[in-house]
Amino acid sequence: MNADGNGYQTNGPETTFHFHSPPSQLNGWSAKSLTVQPENFGILASSQITDSLHPGESIKVYSAYSVHQKNGLLPSEQVDYALSRLPEIQLIFDNGFKSTGVHPQMCATDCVWPGDLDNNGMVNNLDILAFGVRNGFSGPARPALFFGWVPLLSDNWTLKDSLSANTKHTDANGDGLISIKDAEVVSKNIYRTRPGYLHWGGSNELGQELHIERIYNSWTGPDSIIGNGSPILGRFNFSNPSNEPVYGLGFSIRFDTTIVTWLNGNNPVKFMDHPFLNTTYQSVFYREDGLDIAITRTDGKPISVDQMTMFDLALMIRSDIPNSPISSTTLHFQNYLLLNKDGHSIPLGAKNLQIPFSGTTSIEYQKIINKRFITIPNPGNLECHVFAPFPIHSLEIYDLSGRCVSKHNSEGQYDYKINTSGMPSGLYFIIAYDEHGNDYQTKWIKD
Repeated sequence: MNADGNGYQTNGPETTFHFHSPPSQLNGWSAKSLTVQPENFGILASSQITDSLHPGESIKVYSAYSVHQKNGLLPSEQVDYALSRLPEIQLIFDNGFKSTGVHPQMCATDCVWPGDLDNNGMVNNLDILAFGVRNGFSGPARPALFFGWVPLLSDNWTLKDSLSANTKHTDANGDGLISIKDAEVVSKNIYRTRPGYLHWGGSNELGQELHIERIYNSWTGPDSIIGNGSPILGRFNFSNPSNEPVYGLGFSIRFDTTIVTWLNGNNPVKFMDHPFLNTTYQSVFYREDGLDIAITRTDGKPISVDQMTMFDLALMIRSDIPNSPISSTTLHFQNYLLLNKDGHSIPLGAKNLQIPFSGTTSIEYQKIINKRFITIPNPGNLECHVFAPFPIHSLEIYDLSGRCVSKHNSEGQYDYKINTSGMPSGLYFIIAYDEHGNDYQTKWIKD
């Protein structure tokens, strides 16, 4: 059996097969080709075929392999080197295992790492802001459209803004045009770091421009202590620290995962209605310990923003923390960056939110907590957003006369937004039903 046939090994040397079980059992085959490795390098790959091969029968086996070695590296470093080159294998696969005559060109200095649009050594949410500032810019394309996490050679572009990184770094996919495709590469390579990475980017200065407002309702107040399994609702606000129109904003939120967790999974961030938020490109990257957000214009036209409510976020105190006295935990802002349309950084500060909690595990307390759901804003006007610690099957709204004014099928969602714009001002009772028909009630006020 030899390597003749269609493929890279056409007219190549003989491929040797070894067997650690009877040759008729194909899952015991291992193959070694001298074309791609020296004799003393060892077995290249094992075939895992569950069928068997009987006398007179034949079978065609397709295999793909690539050897990644670099002189002078330790065995563990060779593994890292091999992993870093996996995108090249993907490129070959995407091209149908055919050579186009054009391959990504590796480089040693001032390289483009696809996704690190601001060239600070890490792919994160702040790279989206560079895309926003430079959207529509054009320059020299790279020889191959390739965005694997490897250092790529690229010609410098002419600078047209105040960002420190040459614009070639923002051309993540190498097509010579800054576009939404480059922002998508950020998502593909998010949180990757290159050798020498030092800092996420942005600022961590204290201030009031970014701040979290704790949301209360009929059963919580400013002095309320949050217990095990209880929701935490925060409203995230922004105040412009200058009179300069805003173009891009990025920041991160972090919390202590031993105390705080997501309420029923990662509730999607739902941005509020605001002229800036309604006309921007937005990226939200969820993590176990928080999230990273980027909001940016892409048309070169900044917007004057005095202050705005950006979104509400639902978290909860973990239900499995041990009994403990009253303590506090903090929701942290970090790595925030505010840009004008030219990429200039506008000074920005943030104020973190401390939340008092107690690790009580009283059974009766838990029964009360589990039946509570939250309505925000309360009082409200155009809409009412319902959050619950259980899947909401349906919702009903009643006025003071006992008349049902609205019914909603929420299909098992943990949060549901109700349009209340057509309802008169006054006090209402909202009843939520779970999947078993149990009902839970709270009050809501329409301004």
